[in-house]
Order: sequence, then C-alpha cells, then structure tokens
Amino acid sequence: TDDGAGCAASLCERLRAQGGRPILLRLDGPESPAQGIYAEDLTDPARVQELIGRIRRDHGTIGGLVHLLPLRPVPAMQDLAAPAFERLVDQEVKGLFYLLRYAAADLKGSPGAWVAACLSFGSAAIDGVLPTPANPWRGGIIGVIKTVTVEWPEAVAKSLVLEEPTAELAIARILAARLSEVLGQQI
Repeated sequence: TDDGAGCAASLCERLRAQGGRPILLRLDGPESPAQGIYAEDLTDPARVQELIGRIRRDHGTIGGLVHLLPLRPVPAMQDLAAPAFERLVDQEVKGLFYLLRYAAADLKGSPGAWVAACLSFGSAAIDGVLPTPANPWRGGIIGVIKTVTVEWPEAVAKSLVLEEPTAELAIARILAARLSEVLGQQI
C-alpha cells in the first residue's frame, strides 16, 4: 500500500529491478493495471475483495503484502475529529485486515509468502525514551501481524516501526527484515 511519500513507489522500483512484480495500491487516483497501479477504498470489504480479484486476474498469485500506508504523516489523535479518527483506523488497520482476508488463499499456505507492515506512531524517541504516540491506533497493525504469525505459520510476517525514515532507509530496513526472515527459516 502506498504511503504517499515515495517509500512505496521506491520499493516497487527496487523490487522490479530485482525481478519482482510489485503492485502499488493507492487509496485514490488513476489506475494503470498494466503498470501494476491500482486505487481502492480500503474501508469497504466488498471493494477490497473485488480489488484482490482484479489483481489476481491481471497479475496472478499474490506472493506478499507490504502495508506502507501507516507511514504516511497524519495529524495526532488529539487533533482529529471522531469521523477523521475512525476513517484512519478503517483505512490503516481494518484495510490491512481486509487485504489479508481476501489474499489469504494465496498467502496462507504458501511457504515463504511474506506479509510486512511498516508504521510510524508519529513520535520519535528522544534519547532512547519513547514519548506518548501521536498515532496510537497503529498499534493495532502490530496486533494484526502477530495474529498472522500464529494463524499462518507458513508465511513470514513482520511489523516494522519506522519513525521519520527517509525512503531509502525504510526500504533498506524492509528488505533487510525480509532477508533475515528468509535466512532464519532456512537455518
């Protein structure tokens, strides 16, 4: 999923350069299925189900999911009206759940299938001390990933908290996490 700040687009470029076939999923904007770019409202389970069907039809089996949407900068929770807060939870946490639910047939039983979620709580540590998170709802994403590790033992699942990273640093951490998980499975 697209963070809108360039990390997802850069990761797609890097994966293509390594022979991968990544799909970039945005919340809105123009689509280009031939180029692997889709747009969908992640808050609607029926639309997410239809999206996953389109991706399978256009590109084949889904081998992994990297959820970068929760890296995008958003206002702190205390600055959000209730509807805006609910919309962010629906997009970032429930949206991940819906994507996993409808991609489960491809990811659940495939050894080495990969699920990663990268997020920012909106507050970087100061001298090693974590402040009160500005975006605490994103902790639910970590819970979703922990559930995947239990319910889909054949898949590799990882959550990464990345506070204020550059796109290149985020991509390096994502790919390093993937490599360590793959190597860890082979040992």
